[in-house]
Amino acid sequence: MLSHPADEEQLDRLLGVPSPGLVSDMSRLSGDLVILGAGGKMGPSLCLAARNALDTAGSTDARVIAVSRWSDQGLADRLEAGASKSSAPN
Repeated sequence: MLSHPADEEQLDRLLGVPSPGLVSDMSRLSGDLVILGAGGKMGPSLCLAARNALDTAGSTDARVIAVSRWSDQGLADRLEAGASKSSAPN
C-alpha cells in the first residue's frame, strides 16, 4: 500500500522520480529543455522530474532551463540548487 509523504520535501522527491517512458523520451532529446511557467504549481516538480530523467538517460550535459516571472525568488534559487537554470523574461 502507498504511504503518504511525511513532508513537502519527501513529496518533492516522490514527484521528481521519472517514469521509464519519460527517461526513454529524454534519451532522444538533443539539446537543452526549456520549461515555461516553471514557477507555477506544477513547474518545480516538472523541472525536477525532467532533470532526473535526463540524468538517468545519460544526458547529464543537457540543461533544464526554467522560465517564469518568479514571484517567489526562493523557488528560483531552489531550482538552481537542483541543477536547473532559472530565467525571467525582461
